[in-house]
Amino acid sequence: MDNEKISDLLLQSISDGYKLGIVTGKARRSLLISLECLHMNDLFDVIITGDDVAMSKPHPEGVNKTLEQLNIKNTEGVFLGDSDADILAGKQANVHTIEAQWLPQLPDIRVS
Repeated sequence: MDNEKISDLLLQSISDGYKLGIVTGKARRSLLISLECLHMNDLFDVIITGDDVAMSKPHPEGVNKTLEQLNIKNTEGVFLGDSDADILAGKQANVHTIEAQWLPQLPDIRVS
């Protein structure tokens, strides 16, 4: 999925009335630079970075903080992640969790 399609998905979600949050292990400064470059800096209602948590993913602290700041219950949220740590964090927060694969699958290469 390319950046344009991801952006379209986010914009459609906002248009449909969903609140959006980010939970990342990145430092806030680094994330804000990335969001600016991607023209996504105004899309999110809540941003939780590695600077905002004591326990990083797969611990659910970041997901739980996001739910709290969005003022929604875990049963009302959906967590979309692209790593094993994301999936574990979402499941441990008891949030409906979806695994995304943004890049095409690479062939399985084995070296003997």
